[in-house]
Amino acid sequence: MPNCPYCGKGIDQSRYSVPARVRQRDRISLAHLECCSLEDLKGVLKVRALREVDFFRDASELSMNPSLEKIADFERKYGDYYELAESVADDEISVAAVVAELKARLRS
Repeated sequence: MPNCPYCGKGIDQSRYSVPARVRQRDRISLAHLECCSLEDLKGVLKVRALREVDFFRDASELSMNPSLEKIADFERKYGDYYELAESVADDEISVAAVVAELKARLRS
């Protein structure tokens, strides 16, 4: 298990069940949400939202004119059912965790 780049503790030692993916210099690191800056949290939320928009736009386009080739392209981009079912975190849970931490930061 990797360590949080901000506090050095294991990623599994967080209040939240999902880590944040943050850009650090030339790479992406996993970090505790509670260790992220406000800017990190806003960036995580924005990236997640944009990915969701792209996913549903691609799914909508696929529904209008499905073909095996387009399905293969979709699965290459996002993964197939089994890959998505085994993903680390449910999308709503990860967004809710970021929003909860943003709320805590903005209240303090």
